[in-house]
Order: sequence, then structure tokens, then C-alpha cells
Amino acid sequence: MRSLTRYLAIFLIISAGAVLSGCGPKYRGWGVLYLDDTEKDLKAGIVLPVLQESEIRDVYTVESGENAAGLDIERWKMAFFEKKADADAFANEYGQWADLYAITLLNGLSIREQADESSARVYKLREGQEVKIIGRAAEKVTIANHDGYWYTVLTEDGSKGYCFDKNLRIYDSKDSGALRESVLDTELLHQFLDKPFRPAYFLDMIRDNMIDLTLFKTTRGIFAYPDENRIFLATRDHQENFVYTGISQAGNGRFIFEGTSLQIEVRSANRIAAYYNINNKEYAELMVYIENMEELIDSEIERRDLIFQQFSDLGTVSSSAYGRISFNGEKGYIWSDFKRLVPAVIPESAQGSGRISLGYFPAPALRNDYDGVVSFSFDGVPGNGLVNFLFKLSDLGVKLVYVPKKDIDNGVVKQESASPLVIFMSGAGE
Repeated sequence: MRSLTRYLAIFLIISAGAVLSGCGPKYRGWGVLYLDDTEKDLKAGIVLPVLQESEIRDVYTVESGENAAGLDIERWKMAFFEKKADADAFANEYGQWADLYAITLLNGLSIREQADESSARVYKLREGQEVKIIGRAAEKVTIANHDGYWYTVLTEDGSKGYCFDKNLRIYDSKDSGALRESVLDTELLHQFLDKPFRPAYFLDMIRDNMIDLTLFKTTRGIFAYPDENRIFLATRDHQENFVYTGISQAGNGRFIFEGTSLQIEVRSANRIAAYYNINNKEYAELMVYIENMEELIDSEIERRDLIFQQFSDLGTVSSSAYGRISFNGEKGYIWSDFKRLVPAVIPESAQGSGRISLGYFPAPALRNDYDGVVSFSFDGVPGNGLVNFLFKLSDLGVKLVYVPKKDIDNGVVKQESASPLVIFMSGAGE
């Protein structure tokens, strides 16, 4: 009797275990579909129960409709969650991205591992390739003078990562199921097409009264020729013609010149940003409209001519220690008895003649003490190497303060040397 009771208890325990095991979780988890699956009639953003996962076949088997055996969906096409509440929350947030795609505008555009331009590249896109938008960073960032967002993107072969929006044209697949045609803001576009724009550093030259005539040129800038479907760009580094097949608009005042790498962002009536690619290297240039370029150049030439005339009017000036200089009206000079300046200031090969020029500028902090920077080019010196002096003109002559090359930065004399060489040349002629 005792044995029978024991066997009955064991049977009840086993039966209870079987019943409990039959009440276990039916699903492996829950998935949210990233993109439409037209073959299976599934829409992006829907939540699907996941029955099982196969790492070997790289698929999720999901429950769908009347298909009792389930449907296999490649794992990269879904976001997986263990809890339905998490899947529902993600699907609710994903709704804003479910229909968004993008076309890449640059060959070799990188998809990054993280939303950071220094992050490792996980994929290189080709120009015109379509990607699925599946998310976006919350904050705008500025990269190469472009304010934009990092988007999370998915390629057709399952690569996923982050791509900056500068070279993406984002569109909504609900718009006829294809890339929507941009309605051009022609008024905004013509703010760029109707006038030339110059490098933004030209404004710095104007503001600081340091117009470098070797850079400040009417031939430098970006010029539109809409009748020829051509944009010409001339900078310090290169010249490039962008011959385009059409113009589309990507929002935020950004225009895409199709068939080229050029994009123009119109920031105001007188300011643009140009983005382009040359030899697989990306460039960004801030450009501005300057109405009176020719007048500014003429004014700078007149200013320099006046100074040249002042030197010419000095005639001959001299120093008992550093020799005699005779200036003429052709920007030329003859300098004799300058041996004490050789070779620390004047090269040994220098002959006693040459020309003067006014290509450098004193920093604003030096302008109360000096009229400018005069450069002596000596005959006999290879390349006509320049010897530079800060100068102050007066009725009595000229004060020259030697400027070593290390004290010149981007055409500007930043400071006097700690122990400057000062030369007073009087107009006495002796």
C-alpha cells in the first residue's frame, strides 16, 4: 500500500510538470520590421512575434496571419526585443522613419561605426545608392562648416551604421513610392546664381585693412553660368568646372547640382557655403558677395602708389652705420655700403640694387608706430629673396626695423623682435 501511494505521488508530480511546461512562453521574443517586405505583404514598423531564431540561416521565424509554420525574415531586417513592451515602444518611435529612405550624392560616402567622423568606417557607399533611414541623432552637429544630423542607415545587404546628412538626399517612399521631385525655391536659388561669391576671408582683409593683392582678385571665387549648366570655382588651391545635368533641392537652403559633387547651401542673400569633392577629397568653402571688388582693389593700389611716391620723394637717405639708399620713381633703389648687414640681414650674394614692394602688413597693434612693411628685393639673390622692414616715414627720413621671416604669419608681421635691429636713415644725404 505504501509503494502504491509513493508511485501515485510521483505520477502526480510528473503530470504537474508536464502541465506547467505546456504553459511556458510561446514566443522567443518580438521583432519590429525595418522596411517593407512586399513579397510577404508586411509593412515597415509592424511588431511581429518571433517564434524562433536561426543563427545558421541568419533568420527569425515570425508568426504572421494564417501561416501556422511562420515566416522566415532575415535578421538584419528587424530590430529584436525580448519583451513586447519594448518592441511596442520602439515601433511607436520608429513610425517617423518607417517610410524614409535616402539617396547618396557622393561616391565613397562613409557609413561609420559611431556617430563621429573619426569613428571606424563599416561601409563605403557608391553615388546614387539607396539606403534605409532607421533613426537620427537628437542633436545637430557642425562638420566642415555644415550643420546637420547623423542618421542611422541600413543598406540593401544588411550593413548598418551612421552617416552624416551632408551628402544624403532624404525622401519619403509614400510620395509615389519613389524619390520625390524637389520643388525648387527659385528665388532662393537665384540669390546664388545671379552674382559671384568670394572666399569669406576676403571680408577679413577688408575689415582689417589688409588687402593682399596676390589673393584679393576678381578672378577668385565661385561663378554661376546657368545658360551653360556650369559652375566655375577658383580658389587658392585649385580651379574646377562643375557641369551639371539638373538642380534639386534638399531642404535647409541646400541645392544639389546633379551629375557633379557640388552642393550649395544658401545661408543668406550675401553668404553661401559650397561643398564639393576633388580627387576623392571633400572640401567646404564659405563664400560671400562683395559688391565693390574693383573699387577696393583700385583703392589699395592707390594707397600703395602713394607710399611708393613718398619713398621716391625721400631721394637719398643714409646712415653712418648701414650705408646709403637712393630711391627712384620706378620702385627701384640703389643701396651702398651695407656690409654690416651681411649676412645676418642681407644675403652675401646681394648686389646693391633692386626693387621695393609692399606685400606684407603690420598687425593692428603695430599700426600706431609704423606706416607699413617695406620689402627689399636684391638683385643677385636667387629668387629675389625679400628682406623685410617695418617702416615709419617722416620729413627727416625713414625708420627701418628689420623683420625676420619667423615673425611673419600669413602676410602679417605679428610683433617686433625682442631685440630689434633699428636703422635710422636720414634725408641729409650723407
